[in-house]
Amino acid sequence: MLQSAGTYTIKVKDDFCETPYLNNPVIINSLGGPQILAVTATDATCGQSNGSIQHPATGTGTLQFSIDNGTSWSFDSLFTNLSAGTYTIKVKDDFCETPYLNNPVIINSLGGPQILAVTATDATCGQSNGSIHSPRRPHIERQALTHHPPPSGPLDKEHVTDSLFTISAAPIKVKDDFAKRLT
Repeated sequence: MLQSAGTYTIKVKDDFCETPYLNNPVIINSLGGPQILAVTATDATCGQSNGSIQHPATGTGTLQFSIDNGTSWSFDSLFTNLSAGTYTIKVKDDFCETPYLNNPVIINSLGGPQILAVTATDATCGQSNGSIHSPRRPHIERQALTHHPPPSGPLDKEHVTDSLFTISAAPIKVKDDFAKRLT
């Protein structure tokens, strides 16, 4: 006979008497299913599908993982190439399925670096001492572009870069003190 979780008193009865089990009560525990240990979400960048969710878990037997409320399952707890959006995390083992207590998990789309302004310092007397400077956003490392010697063509191959993004600069003209244009 199958029983749900709980505390039970066991007795044996025949036609003459009833005898209780010596180790009463008998307790059937609920194992509670698999447990999600932690959820780590990495945001997508610049509108790309490069976010990720990892949710390792413990449980009995083979574990399967879902980020779409159990519509599809994977044997891997790491989900990659995710776009910004809302994800409902679940894990299941051989006996039951458990949702993540802090559902939903949200993957945001982080923007790239922004060029706030560009300051050009002119080259003097035909020397190679002109420079281009772009101040930083508060959370992006300072970016400075200095070109020695001056380029022979447009600076359209110069880039402002942080660890995740690259923004190409528009063509920039640098002039010396005699108003000679270098492009």
